[in-house]
Amino acid sequence: RSQFDKAIGSLNRAIQFNPNFAEAYSNRGYAYGAKKNYDRALTDSNKAIELDPDLFHAYQHRGLAHAAKGNLDEAMKDMNKAVSLSPKSAELLCDRALLHGFRKEMSKATADLDAALKLEPKLPKVHHHRGLAFLDQGNYDNAVESFNEVIKLNENHSEAFCFRAYAKHAKKQYDDALKDFNESIQLNPNFARAYYGRSLTHKQLKMRSESSEDLNKAKELDLSIK
Repeated sequence: RSQFDKAIGSLNRAIQFNPNFAEAYSNRGYAYGAKKNYDRALTDSNKAIELDPDLFHAYQHRGLAHAAKGNLDEAMKDMNKAVSLSPKSAELLCDRALLHGFRKEMSKATADLDAALKLEPKLPKVHHHRGLAFLDQGNYDNAVESFNEVIKLNENHSEAFCFRAYAKHAKKQYDDALKDFNESIQLNPNFARAYYGRSLTHKQLKMRSESSEDLNKAKELDLSIK
């Protein structure tokens, strides 16, 4: 079983023992969200907020579930509420910045990320989200620098290797991109985005068989990839 299945099992027992345990509902909602069961995530987050209207994590988790379902306005309302309850949380500012990015509100995303960086300059998530923002803006040099910082802080960060590879691919540094995609997949063999990106890099390197294999694997892991 995955770590999230185990977490859900433990939280089920906690809720059985104490049906009014708001943190347990909130954390189980997060686990369901991680498993892409967003409806269950919303149900648990709603219950957590009903039990404790000041539990900022519950708004954070509900906001992320709304975002995953494409409800960006509801997601932003929840994330704003979470930040209002815990304004010094760099994690929350990073998540809100990500939502701003989805809504193409790049100046607001940058402001949140700058604030998060001041609060926790050694938090990998801050640098990772900055890298994603730079990547989205086509600022590939700064994206690479941000992902470099993530990897300095956490050498096992599969997503940082993957998205640094995307930035290097965009810079036409295909051999370096391939190394990063390989490292990302070694760290997380079920990371569809890494296989998809590597398929693009293999294609540029005229490795057509490998490209086709990676694309098929990406589609197998993520049905939304065409």
